[in-house]
Formats: sequence, structure tokens, C-alpha cells
Amino acid sequence: MFGQREHLALITTIPYLVLVARRTEGLDSSTTMAIACGVLAALGIALKPHFFLVPIALEIPLLLRTGRVTLRPELLAFGAVLVGYALSAILFASAFFSANLPMLRIYQRLGNPLTYQLRQPAVSMAFLLLASRLLYGRSRSPVAQAAFVVGLAFLAGY
Repeated sequence: MFGQREHLALITTIPYLVLVARRTEGLDSSTTMAIACGVLAALGIALKPHFFLVPIALEIPLLLRTGRVTLRPELLAFGAVLVGYALSAILFASAFFSANLPMLRIYQRLGNPLTYQLRQPAVSMAFLLLASRLLYGRSRSPVAQAAFVVGLAFLAGY
């Protein structure tokens, strides 16, 4: 379902966003802070897995800048929490897979006309994000650049 807990996914991703932005600048962070950011982001993404594109989108500019993939503490923590979350869902909430997931087919069958889709807030937000990029150009701030990427990734997930 959409419209529930998206704000929590965003809030828990913000520290990870800043951490990755710092890393694109070549700045370091303490291991404890990196792990905390990874755990927090994983918990938010676990609430709404369709936003998994957000951390992936954040990693792309870092990869382009550094030219290599490194197993950083935040990535290890992020992965460990997601694996633990998935295992706990399988072990302790198996009814979710047998009862709730089949109900999603109902939503898929309903479909919405294009006019309904264009009136959704996500379309307005996407337009504002892209218009701001066109009007103001590329930001020099790595945090602002990362926030732009995260905004687009959340909209794509939505």
C-alpha cells in the first residue's frame, strides 16, 4: 500500500544521504556513525521495499567519482539489517506471504487512467524537482546533489 510510512523511509534515509555526500567529497566518518547510518537507512527501506532504488541511486555518484566499489561499514550494516529483516519476516510473519501478498493482485487489476495518474502529487513533485534543476543548474553542494538524486529515486519508487 502507498501513502503509509513513506515519511519514515525518507527520514531514516537522510543520515545515509549526508554520509554518502561526505564520502563523495573524500571526507571520512567514524565507523560507529557509518554503521548507525546504515542500520537506520535499512530499517526505513525495509518498511517500504519499493524504495530500494534510493540507496542504489546514492551509490552511483560515489562509484562514478571514486571508480571503485568498497565494502564500507554502512553498506555492511545496511545489508545485514535487510537480511535479518527478511529472515524475521519469513520466520515470524509467514502469513504475510500467504494472506496479504495475494491481495495486491486486486490493486494491480484495478488500474488507473492516465488522467488520474497525472493528478497525483508525485507528478507535481517530479515537475518541481526537474524545474529546479533547470532553473538553478547543478548544485555545488554534494549534499544538495545527493538530495536531488534521492528525491528522484523516491519518486521513481513511488
